[in-house]
Amino acid sequence: LDNVDQISENLQKNVTALESTYSDKEAVQKIDELFTQLRDIRTEMVEDARKNKNDAALEVFNGEYNTVVEELQNLLVSVGDNASKEAHDQYTVTRVISLVCLILMIAIGVVSVTVSSRIAAIMVKILMSPIKEIQAATASLKEGNLDVDITYEADDELGSLASDFRESCTVLHEIVTDA
Repeated sequence: LDNVDQISENLQKNVTALESTYSDKEAVQKIDELFTQLRDIRTEMVEDARKNKNDAALEVFNGEYNTVVEELQNLLVSVGDNASKEAHDQYTVTRVISLVCLILMIAIGVVSVTVSSRIAAIMVKILMSPIKEIQAATASLKEGNLDVDITYEADDELGSLASDFRESCTVLHEIVTDA
């Protein structure tokens, strides 16, 4: 009988946990009511058994107690089935959300790579323009043309190089003209 009390307490704790997690509150309330009903019937059976009224206890067990147990069992099976369905539905939703997140991350990655590539191409174009101009001026100077026109001006290394090259060409032009 002591084990029955312990089992009853554990079942009551499970019902309490079910109240906070299961969506069908009516079913949980019905389970709680049936457990309460079973506890009352069990108490009556135990009292009859302690008073050696075994026939009365057996009659209660075979009658009202078994009826309530069967109803409770059917309800618990139904709750189990519904909980399994809800868990499956939640799992499906979670899988869909994770798939959408994966697709979104891939899309963001593709956009990031595309934008980065375009920015890199623009930077290369910006950097190559003055280098090509200085390269063309060098080729012109190599052919003997001292009137080299370098239009690039900036406050960076390439701007400094272009300015120095312009000044060098001017100095060379003056030296050759004076000679």
